[in-house]
Amino acid sequence: MPGKTSVIDDVAQRLGDVTQLLRNAGNAIMDIYANEFEITIKADKSPVTVADTRSSDIIIDGLRQLFPDVPLLGEENQTTPYRKRCNWNYYWLLDPLDGTREFIKRNNEFCINLALMQRHQPVAGFIYQPVAQLLYHTIGQNEVIKTDARDRTEVFLTKAFQAPKEITVVSSRSHKHPSERKTIDAMQQAGYKLNFMSMGSAIKFCLMVEEKVHVYLRYGPTSEWDTAAGHALLNAIGGTVIQSETQKSLVYNKEHLLNPSFAALGPSVKQLTDYVL
Repeated sequence: MPGKTSVIDDVAQRLGDVTQLLRNAGNAIMDIYANEFEITIKADKSPVTVADTRSSDIIIDGLRQLFPDVPLLGEENQTTPYRKRCNWNYYWLLDPLDGTREFIKRNNEFCINLALMQRHQPVAGFIYQPVAQLLYHTIGQNEVIKTDARDRTEVFLTKAFQAPKEITVVSSRSHKHPSERKTIDAMQQAGYKLNFMSMGSAIKFCLMVEEKVHVYLRYGPTSEWDTAAGHALLNAIGGTVIQSETQKSLVYNKEHLLNPSFAALGPSVKQLTDYVL
């Protein structure tokens, strides 16, 4: 397995190939989105469509060709035993269609999540939105780059953000939890003026990169592939994703791949830790 610098450098050097791979998968998703499709319910009672599996096939096949020495773990490819993957140094973590429920509802709030992991933390992240044809990515640097369908870019850097006068809190559109109300009450009682937004999938993290959203609370179940790419984006600009009980960063490649409750905080609102946990 290559060392840390060479792996990240290799991904950076093949950025165009990775980008095209995600766009190809996004095009396949949109072809299916434009037509009727069947819905299957998995053992965990979550839905899956041919768009999930088609996107997964395209990305996994492409990554294996581009980076044959880097293993992959994903929502549609999670059969590697823990006794084997616990020894991985670098690996890909993939959700080929995050927001399948939103895809089924046809509300456009779905994306592709891809993260390069080193042991228990993300070191690069990609979120691609097929409908808007937008890619947000970071590769081992203190910046996030947003790229549109015409390859126009916008860069978001680590900086000292001023605390906002009003804080926008985003929550899941399809997964609500009563603990959110307690947290929101505590923030309001502390004197913070809050605005609220609902959004499906990891697109929430993209909004946080642009400071359109400041806080993302999640008390319901998520899997590691739901958060890793967004976690990488937030880390790059000085934000954080912390476990509710421990106030420590989310940890990845656990034996059981579910996340605990967490709060994602943009760089301007880290002072909220005492209120959101």
